Amino acid sequence: MAKYFIVDEHTRVPEITVGSKKVFDKLSKEDRDLIIKAMKDAQPYQFKLWVDFEKVAEKTVRDKGSIITEISPQEKQKFMDAMKPLYDKQPPEIMAVVNKIRAVK
Repeated sequence: MAKYFIVDEHTRVPEITVGSKKVFDKLSKEDRDLIIKAMKDAQPYQFKLWVDFEKVAEKTVRDKGSIITEISPQEKQKFMDAMKPLYDKQPPEIMAVVNKIRAVK
């Protein structure tokens, strides 16, 4: 168990649905629409489960003696500013993806 943790949001674990495009494309439009709707409907529940899991995990490591440090928005901005030169070197197609990620709230 790590003694120290920092909550800096430098990574996030995406939850995705994986399936065969080959099989999906063989389904009727109605079935494809139903699957897409089910995935969208499941998102709020999955988000809640993830938040609940994080709370349990944090309590577990705190109870075991780990020290968790959260950074302020100002400190987080320093990390973001330090990354600017790297982003400035990225091609437009990469920055399009980065900007989509940044737009997610």
